[in-house]
Amino acid sequence: VEQYGLLRETVRGPRFTPPPLKLARPRARITLKGTSAAVTWQTVRGATGYQVLIDSSNGRRLFFSLPSKRRSLTIAQVASPSAPAHVLARVRATGPAGITGPFASAQARTRTAAKRRTHAHKRRHRG
Repeated sequence: VEQYGLLRETVRGPRFTPPPLKLARPRARITLKGTSAAVTWQTVRGATGYQVLIDSSNGRRLFFSLPSKRRSLTIAQVASPSAPAHVLARVRATGPAGITGPFASAQARTRTAAKRRTHAHKRRHRG
């Protein structure tokens, strides 16, 4: 290789692999236990992080931005112990240069304490 009429040595470095232009939708799951919600998701190739949005029937709306190492999140006090609850979780992967993937949605519902007692009573007294 010549530059300005002088011979120059060619130097090869590591191969550059560009990040994917699109990030996949993670598979998400939510479970409710008591007043807490646990959200889990699968990793997405090329993701540098994840965004998690939580909407609860008690009016709470939460947003979390997490590093790519995380694959779960537990949120306390997201449901009422005395009223039925509905919680919607949305998770998406984030990548370099502001790339974001599509949201994956998961939802869960709880029953009231009175309905749980009635259901448990019916199971115990089956004939």
